[in-house]
Amino acid sequence: MLKFLNKKYSSNINNYNNNSNNGSNYKSPKNELPNNDSDNKDDKLITIKIGKSFEKLYPLNINNLLSKPVVVFYNALLNRNDIIKNYKNVSGIYLLHNSVKGKQYIGSGYNLSTRLFTYYYPSRLIDKRHIYNSILKYSHDNFSVVIL
Repeated sequence: MLKFLNKKYSSNINNYNNNSNNGSNYKSPKNELPNNDSDNKDDKLITIKIGKSFEKLYPLNINNLLSKPVVVFYNALLNRNDIIKNYKNVSGIYLLHNSVKGKQYIGSGYNLSTRLFTYYYPSRLIDKRHIYNSILKYSHDNFSVVIL
């Protein structure tokens, strides 16, 4: 069972999850893409918290990274606001680390705030990409974000 901090979009994702095997096409609500108005952004975000807990078999070890990290956020759920607000108009490279499976995703963006912001948008999370499926399955609190 998924729990959402923003109830406005929870029914859309629950409907998508329930219908994903029968080939239905989900159409996301309008105006969900990031914009420059930071006051309205939090209204559209969701944070996924799963009812069951996973054992974190592969915690992030920054000593194994080839690059020296600028900042490490060990919990994408608890540090969501810091991740989004501190990197406005800053370009860079980031790493998302799944503490349950040990898999990592590396991405980059001209505006890290906007780029990282998309991992909390419902319309992006149902895009059927590996990283989004992993966030939906394991929840934000099982991911670490590293700014490289």
